[in-house]
Amino acid sequence: MGLLGDMSVKAVTAAISLLLLQSAYSLIVRASHSGDGKYEYNTRTVVLFSETVKCFISGNMLAWMWSKGQVADIGKVDVKTALLFSIPGLLYFVNNNIPFYCLMYLDPPSYQVLQQLKIGTTAVAFRIVMGRTISSKKWLSLLLLLVGCALSQIKLGDLDGMLHASVIGYALVITQCSISATAAVISEKLLKETNQSIHLQNLQLYLYGVVFSLVNMYAEGVQVSEWVQGYNVWTVASVLCLSLSGLATSAVMKYADNLIKVFALAGSMIFTTVASAMLFGTIITAMFLFGTFFAMFSCYMYFTEGDDLDFRCLDMCGGVCNFAPDKKREPPFAPLRSELNSPVKVDMDNIEKT
Repeated sequence: MGLLGDMSVKAVTAAISLLLLQSAYSLIVRASHSGDGKYEYNTRTVVLFSETVKCFISGNMLAWMWSKGQVADIGKVDVKTALLFSIPGLLYFVNNNIPFYCLMYLDPPSYQVLQQLKIGTTAVAFRIVMGRTISSKKWLSLLLLLVGCALSQIKLGDLDGMLHASVIGYALVITQCSISATAAVISEKLLKETNQSIHLQNLQLYLYGVVFSLVNMYAEGVQVSEWVQGYNVWTVASVLCLSLSGLATSAVMKYADNLIKVFALAGSMIFTTVASAMLFGTIITAMFLFGTFFAMFSCYMYFTEGDDLDFRCLDMCGGVCNFAPDKKREPPFAPLRSELNSPVKVDMDNIEKT
């Protein structure tokens, strides 16, 4: 078993694609800022157009596979499955709107750090919904990843703001992380357990995204004439990149799982910061380097061979502290102790009389 374990070629390709596309999207969004750091366009339209592009790509891929005879029963639309995809669609819609309320009670740096709780909520939701056992070693590696990602986003001057943040702000962030994790894991379950082409599955999921985005824009009073107002080449690039990133996310969930996804997104965050330092002069802090070390070590721990912790230490009596109870090992000095503690037998008949 290598560093990537039992991951398939599709899973590895999807995870690397997600890492690169998410990094590119973050950099493109940064480049689309105006001189004062604000957006000249309505960011909600980017979400709407990206959902539309994902539907367009998925629909065309499905039609192409159908024309080649590569889909039969898996290409048929099932009403029950189509309705089930509305659940993650609605949860994603709610999740995308909660940050506006979070930022009413938290400053942006605090919100960015607390967002890393999503790693923990995703692991818990994955364990509950998918019903798959997560070994103690992987739990520890996910904890280290959470700590590393949080540390990489902390600036020493922001600590005071986090310590004095509103309880409502904390509650909203935890709610958002829980909703996001639930939506992602339900999506994974549907992608893996419904007998359909991934393109048909994507088409159903992203159609709900289009519908909910339109409802949101109508509720916000955004006029059709304002949809492309302020758009430039960077905005168009961000729409395309966000669309491809969403498709890569679906592929990771179908061919790998959500735990691999959190590692890919954590890697993109680190990659983006390094690239921002080279392109935009972003300062690399000591906390970022410290957090990156934690994240890299957690990645190594997660993907290397072995499913459980196996730490052993000798005590004064020669015992073993073993955190892998399924592996029975004899203490190293057990044979010697057995000999020393056993009673001494003397054969009186063979003692030479003097």
